[in-house]
Amino acid sequence: RACDEKVIKNMKNGEKKDYSEALLSCSVDRKMISACPLAFGETNVKGRVRSVLNYKKPAFWIIIAAAVVCLAVAVFFLTDPIKENREYDAPISVVYESGDGFTTHVHDYSSDTILSLMNKGKWKKETPNCGADFELVFGEKSVTYHSECGTFYDAVKEKSLTLSEDERISVNRLLFALVDSDHERLSYLMWKVPQYFGLDASEGLTVYVGELARESYGCYLSSDKLSHSSQLMLISIVSVDDMKLILSTYDLPIDKVSVKHYQPMHSSYICTYTESCEKRVYTMLFGDDSLRMANLHAEYPEFFGLDMKKGFRVYVIQTNFYDYKCVLKCGTLTESNVMDNSWREVIDSDGVCIDDMRLILASYGAKEENVSVYAATMVADNDIEIIEFSSYTDKLKKMLFEN
Repeated sequence: RACDEKVIKNMKNGEKKDYSEALLSCSVDRKMISACPLAFGETNVKGRVRSVLNYKKPAFWIIIAAAVVCLAVAVFFLTDPIKENREYDAPISVVYESGDGFTTHVHDYSSDTILSLMNKGKWKKETPNCGADFELVFGEKSVTYHSECGTFYDAVKEKSLTLSEDERISVNRLLFALVDSDHERLSYLMWKVPQYFGLDASEGLTVYVGELARESYGCYLSSDKLSHSSQLMLISIVSVDDMKLILSTYDLPIDKVSVKHYQPMHSSYICTYTESCEKRVYTMLFGDDSLRMANLHAEYPEFFGLDMKKGFRVYVIQTNFYDYKCVLKCGTLTESNVMDNSWREVIDSDGVCIDDMRLILASYGAKEENVSVYAATMVADNDIEIIEFSSYTDKLKKMLFEN
């Protein structure tokens, strides 16, 4: 019927009758042998003819109403939500003073429940009456917490936040689990994998992660950059939760810890999503995207501080079926540097994955229309094949700007 309406849109009544007769003629059975027979939908021809003869152009006000509805849907669904103001962020350094004078000091990267309550809560300009048994340190900021009252206090701003009873129980459970229960687990890990404790972290630490089965990981910690997975002592791998606990014993900034994928030699499972695996484990270890951004700032400073007014170019090389390497540059291309300079720099650069490039573009507030995407696929070492299909670059751009 859509085809019929397209055909008769500008026809007069007599022409519509001729078209209806053509439909009837095509629907009649023919016993003719043809080398290339025509295909015709012979079902409900009566309905099609009736629709043709009764067709009327849609009223102008219907078109206007449809346009208004489409505009409203675009406004509601294509605009970004208000971003959460995160005054307090991971990592958290937690100090607990028990009643018998025992002090526990641990570092935690992923207490997002606590951070969410603190960032969204309504702080009041007052000093609480109760004391405090916890101290939470976020970089240069410090907040105390009293577990019985469920009250946070920021002494610098002289503001306090009192939690509801349900929130207090939840925060207490998380904090006491961190300083008490984990102490027992840490003792076990110190016995099981003592080589992961007391490493020289002056040059940073690397967590090597292998996927033993679908979303089942084994982690290996090292202060050295290992060149091959055969150097990994597979008997010493631990779970992601245990590795998070081990990392908490190091007073180390987030940009000093990196996550690298390796293929476990004793596992028959072959992970083809290496970049996604690294990102997933990184998030499990360190929490939300703000921490990932801090790491990207440290690893790829050349992608930050660019002049957004000149627009952006994103070069994407597909290294295998699932993985991509992305490089960001500002400005527009000229004919002379399309291949000679730009792509050569991209090939030689480490680049970042699609998810990380999406984060970097979001940090600029870049709009899709201000970003040009250039695509290539890796066909051999240091050899690429440029892809000029607009459908492919449109797909990549959608991946870069999807929510």
